[in-house]
Amino acid sequence: MYGTSSDGDYYRCLIDILVDDSTTATMLTFFKIGNLDGLSLFIGVAFMILLFFSSALISGSEVAYFSLSPQQMAALEQEDTSSGKRIHRLLKRPEILLATILIANNLVNIALVIFSFFITAHMTVGTPYEDWGTMANAIITTTLLVLLGEVMPKVYATHHNLGLARFTSFPLTIVNKLLQPFSRLLAYSTRFIEQKVDGYRSKKGVNMAELNDAIDLVANASANGGEEQQDMDMLKGLVEFRDIIVRQIMCSRLDIFAINKAVSFKELCDKVTNEGYSRVPIFEEGIDNIVGILYVKDLLEYLDAPADFDWTVLIKGAYFIPETMKIDTLLKKMQKERTHLAIIVDEYSGTAGLITLEDILEEIVGEIIDEHDEEETDKYKKKNRYNYEFDGRTTIHDMCKVMKIDHHSFDAVDGDYDSVAGLLLEINQNFPEEKDKIKYKRFEFTVLKKDGNRIDTVHVNIKPSELKDPVQ
Repeated sequence: MYGTSSDGDYYRCLIDILVDDSTTATMLTFFKIGNLDGLSLFIGVAFMILLFFSSALISGSEVAYFSLSPQQMAALEQEDTSSGKRIHRLLKRPEILLATILIANNLVNIALVIFSFFITAHMTVGTPYEDWGTMANAIITTTLLVLLGEVMPKVYATHHNLGLARFTSFPLTIVNKLLQPFSRLLAYSTRFIEQKVDGYRSKKGVNMAELNDAIDLVANASANGGEEQQDMDMLKGLVEFRDIIVRQIMCSRLDIFAINKAVSFKELCDKVTNEGYSRVPIFEEGIDNIVGILYVKDLLEYLDAPADFDWTVLIKGAYFIPETMKIDTLLKKMQKERTHLAIIVDEYSGTAGLITLEDILEEIVGEIIDEHDEEETDKYKKKNRYNYEFDGRTTIHDMCKVMKIDHHSFDAVDGDYDSVAGLLLEINQNFPEEKDKIKYKRFEFTVLKKDGNRIDTVHVNIKPSELKDPVQ
């Protein structure tokens, strides 16, 4: 009995000594922090390091794969390695690969944040630092995630894209297969949204008028003339390029130089020499029946041919287009067809005019004057910033360009017209006489000269509020 009581007191005294010992207390603190024991803490930290490493690899792989140059891709095709084959398979569907990387990266980052808060909560529960621990965890985890999981791996991938792509090709292939249903869903939904947004933008006109006004503001702010003005004009040409149809800039049928297929070889040579064109439309019976195009260079080797030489064998096929086609579409088609001239037909299959590759390029770079062209100033006279004289055949598009006004200024005038003369007929609803004045909004047109019923010369007065640039 005595021994038992003494032993109990002895052990209680020993425990008190151990607990009061500073070294033992430190060890107990290490192995139990809040509600988290030492082993659990070690496993949690190791798992977080693994998540940081995974986040870095995934973020870096995004830059690595999508920054591979054509030369690097060609080198991968030539080598027979498993990593190279995996890279090619992944990049065959780049939208699926990108969706996989984004989904995996977000899953890892979310797991990292949740796990870090879980560890912090168990470490600080029941302590005075519980609230501060949550705040500190948010700051530290976010900083490390941005630095170690985004910035550093992407900087590294920029300089070592091929090596990182090889290293991540195997795990990324596995992840791609695991997440493929979700990746496909994300890729297809993104494509659907893009199509809807593009359709909405096309219906709204993508605010081209506002973009044009912005270019004008920049031009006015730095108006030094010379090359800067040419650059601004080129930018405006690019902005308006997609809205222009061929009818607006075509050479009308009245101004087409064409040759009857029935003329003799000598007459043909005389006409070609006098006009100086390199390509000439050839017609039968009338201009509405164009049968082909004659390339003048093909005549060079037959200059010494007899007068009865059958030159019609040199006629090439003509390229026909509708008058409502957009010039950006036409430019692509002319590049594909390798042609520099197209015949424009109206809704009744009659010849409405023709257009050349030069006409299209002039809408971007400005007028291109060659040795056979008339000077641009021969087509109009600029008296001052508010008064102009135009040939009645001048297109509305060219008139607006010369006066630097909105190309849609006359869209409200209903009718089928392309020239200044046609515009006046639509506004007046009758044939005007010489000296007649026709007013439309802020414009005043005066018929200066007529040739029968044809309006030959028109004076245009425009009020300053319609101008797009300062008074010059």
